[in-house]
Amino acid sequence: MKKVRNLFNAVPDPGEVNTLPSLTIPDQAMSIQEILRRYTSGLPIGGSRSPIFDEDNDLPELSKMDLADRQTAIERYASELKDLTTKPPKPPKNDLPADRIPAEEPTPPSL
Repeated sequence: MKKVRNLFNAVPDPGEVNTLPSLTIPDQAMSIQEILRRYTSGLPIGGSRSPIFDEDNDLPELSKMDLADRQTAIERYASELKDLTTKPPKPPKNDLPADRIPAEEPTPPSL
């Protein structure tokens, strides 16, 4: 015989527990008075922050390119990615003490 579930013998779902730190920012929420004032003034109610993009990200659609153009685009993006991910070389260390480093000779002003 199958057990019948109803509101008298139902077991509540434990749900999920958030153990991460809160991401809320103090004073970011608007009060009811502020929401009503903005509504009556005709201002946008929600967060009216618009995203700022600092560069165009118009990538060509590879599915609409022929094989040669697709290959050149892939190679170009791979080289750009390599340039961005490689660390610049560190300058060589000078092992001489500070008092023994040869001073640069001043250059005479050109006339």
